[in-house]
Amino acid sequence: MKKLIFTLSIFTSILIQAQTANSIYGMAVAPGPATYLGKLAPATGSVTNISGSSLGPNYVGSLATINPKTNIYYYETGTNQFVGVDLITGNVVSNPTMTNPLASFFDLVAYNCADSTIYGLARATLPTRLYLAKINPNTGVVTNISASTIGSGSILTPSTIDPVNKRFYFEDGSFLFTGVDMVTGNVATNPPLSYSSSNANLFDCFVYNCKDSTIYGLARRNSPAQMYLSKVNPTTGLVTLISPTNINPNGQTAGGATIDALNNIFYFQDGNQNIIGLDLATGTIVTSAPETNTGANSITNFRSTNLCSCNPLATSITEISPNNSQIKVYPNPGSDDLTIILEKASAEKVQVDLVDVTGKMWRTITITPGQITGHLILDSVRSGTYFVKIYDGAKNTITQKAVITKD
Repeated sequence: MKKLIFTLSIFTSILIQAQTANSIYGMAVAPGPATYLGKLAPATGSVTNISGSSLGPNYVGSLATINPKTNIYYYETGTNQFVGVDLITGNVVSNPTMTNPLASFFDLVAYNCADSTIYGLARATLPTRLYLAKINPNTGVVTNISASTIGSGSILTPSTIDPVNKRFYFEDGSFLFTGVDMVTGNVATNPPLSYSSSNANLFDCFVYNCKDSTIYGLARRNSPAQMYLSKVNPTTGLVTLISPTNINPNGQTAGGATIDALNNIFYFQDGNQNIIGLDLATGTIVTSAPETNTGANSITNFRSTNLCSCNPLATSITEISPNNSQIKVYPNPGSDDLTIILEKASAEKVQVDLVDVTGKMWRTITITPGQITGHLILDSVRSGTYFVKIYDGAKNTITQKAVITKD
């Protein structure tokens, strides 16, 4: 029997890039109205419906997120249901009614890979009150994190999460760029937006890229219509234009935006249903294709599975020094399981994950406080390249490469 070959790779704390396929999913909308989970090939604009039948007409725009660990796309309906759809089959796997005794609505949902939690804004009315909250997607129970209101006005789409600094960002109707501490639920920053050029006075479709710890988005002006890839400083609110020229003369967007963190491309849909890819460094167009789908008219609420906080190849990595072995992994080679031995016991639990190059988690275990060993069982783990990620109580990460080969 072939053995598992565990290759220790000592990386520096640089950013590692991998050219893997980006998977973008969204709601494909057809006449009727009818909606299907769809998969978008951004380079060609081709959309393929995954759902075999309509999921129903009742989706709410801009309220969607993906959990790439479980391969589930979540969206909200106008009847207050939080629907989970399997990315492979397109079938509904959960659709609980959302409940929160302190608020009637749950807006701007965003999945955080770092703690496997879906965050959003719980919104009460009469008068309007906003709270950072989280949802249990299986039960629909929404729990407020903020002890008191963090806003009282309108909110604009979208939201994004900085998993490193534990910040949930959104823009309110007064154009304040608000950052909320995800642990306490308190407002950490809320500067007014300003612009490096008079060519723009609006900022939307923003997405956090943890590969370079930057929030990118589209700065635009309605009259005359123009648009530029930009980045925002969340502390000062300054929006800096990246694109040297206008990249969208009609000045409109539809369908949302996402980042392929591995290939450094920002994707969005313009008002003419073209899928446009922008180079994050230069802001120039690298792909542009009309959206096509024989089973639907358009795709909206699209989200990427290449969340850099989920992907060990897309983020900075704290590595083991070759002369300071913090852990031991054996047998080497092995076939049925891996034993993890810590150099010393931790006062807090230590999480050990086995993930593949797309960020999908295959195994996870916890080494309890005071213990130094753990075991990863390799049943049903396919041949391929994997990463063992070890998190201590301070959320420091050690990542090592594993190549698994099986008969």
